Amino acid sequence: MFTASVAGTTEDFKFKNIGQAMDWNTSFSRTAREGLSYGVYLDWIGKNFLPALGFIEENDLVDGNSNIGYRWKAKDESKKAYYYMQTNFNYKWKPDLKKEERKFVNIQTGVSFKSGIEIDLVPIELWTDRVFEEWHLSDHIIIPTGVYKMYSPGMNFITPQKGQYRGSIGVNLFDYYGGKRISVHPIFTYFFNKHLSATFDYQYDHIQFPEEFSDNGKGLFQSSLVRLNVSYYFNTRISLKILTQFDQLSNTISTNLRMRYNPKEGTDLFIVLNQGLNTNTDRLSPKLPLMDNQAVIVKFLKTFVL
Repeated sequence: MFTASVAGTTEDFKFKNIGQAMDWNTSFSRTAREGLSYGVYLDWIGKNFLPALGFIEENDLVDGNSNIGYRWKAKDESKKAYYYMQTNFNYKWKPDLKKEERKFVNIQTGVSFKSGIEIDLVPIELWTDRVFEEWHLSDHIIIPTGVYKMYSPGMNFITPQKGQYRGSIGVNLFDYYGGKRISVHPIFTYFFNKHLSATFDYQYDHIQFPEEFSDNGKGLFQSSLVRLNVSYYFNTRISLKILTQFDQLSNTISTNLRMRYNPKEGTDLFIVLNQGLNTNTDRLSPKLPLMDNQAVIVKFLKTFVL
């Protein structure tokens, strides 16, 4: 399948140098229940594109991703259903700075059982990332500029759906920007009925950085991230989703309310409300406002299959 999309942003409806405020995206992929699957994705984001309005983490970026994998069926008499193996690649380049930002490669493998249990392993995950500016991770920990080489394997265990609920837990280990990490990520989903479901998502990170990364000699970083995702499907065409996230580190609550209208395959209209709140307005001087940000976004997508 081939897809392509173009997006642009403006401030005060000014269209000067609009070419540098565009996001061009294209992809080519093949998915299969069994056999070979692959994908190639390329995204070019101009340096004047406004990331907050396009769900993009950064601008001035050429971002390339690819994957190739194979899935095969287990023997009929086995308790296992399928095996798979896949490798993923990512490369990021900053055109305006003319510098490489990231190189990433991993190898995934896993097995699914007829009972519904799934086990995913990432024995190899290697990546190199450039930090362009000092990263103030917390009040006392600063990650210096530089290029960081990391090895971060992980695993994920998914339980079978039992009636109205399903769960999973993921673990990541080892390197994280000069520190050593343990990350635990459980997820629990409850299906109230065919229309309504809710997912509770918790992520705990324990990272030990070198003492020189901290201004108080204590390089231990711990954080908790809590998400609640509620979905309601009116019918096959109209759905409403609410995602709320509490970040202990930044003392913020972020809410994303999204309505999707899908009249037919390949045509989507999204109306999105984003809102951010400060949970501790006294942590800085002058006092922070309760409302950190708010935006309404209308997005229309049309997919063409060649």
